[in-house]
Amino acid sequence: MPACAHVDARDIARKELRGFVATAQRAGLDQERLRRFVRVSPEDWQGWLRLLQDEPLPAGVRLPVFLRHIGYLHARLDRVARAA
Repeated sequence: MPACAHVDARDIARKELRGFVATAQRAGLDQERLRRFVRVSPEDWQGWLRLLQDEPLPAGVRLPVFLRHIGYLHARLDRVARAA
């Protein structure tokens, strides 16, 4: 059986968040509208954005729930960005 590489949850979250933010920018959403779209507080959103600069995950995060939510919103934004 091949050895599995260790997967860092921060790397997964960082990759998904980068893609989501890039798609939002293509769709024309500014940072404030994007934060409201995600439905997080300004403080929590700043915590997520700090993750993009290699900071640790925000405190008290439920990563699977957040990633599922971001994935759903990313798919919706992608459709909007492609139509624009």
